[in-house]
Amino acid sequence: MKRCFLLDSNGVQQGNLARAGHDLNRGRFNPLYHSAGARWEHREYFRNALERPQKISSSRPYVGLPDAKRTITLSTSLYTEAGAQVFCVDIHPDEVLSGQMSFPSTL
Repeated sequence: MKRCFLLDSNGVQQGNLARAGHDLNRGRFNPLYHSAGARWEHREYFRNALERPQKISSSRPYVGLPDAKRTITLSTSLYTEAGAQVFCVDIHPDEVLSGQMSFPSTL
């Protein structure tokens, strides 16, 4: 896992990204890591999670904005007192099993 984040029912990111691992560039400014309030409603991982509640959806690979690496996002929607929430986890498939990873659209 490289990052995780939470979206509200409108696709607005709640808080900043949570990152895994040691950040070698911690002292450098990267505004894409400080993405609280960003809108992701147009992303397939958000739409798929809302269409398939409580299932894990997998995105097609894309280039992630924070680090410009090939990324797959796993997402699921959960219902809380605040309404629908979409929990997302980013992975870099090139770093896992030499990129030989494929997921069905729903797990």
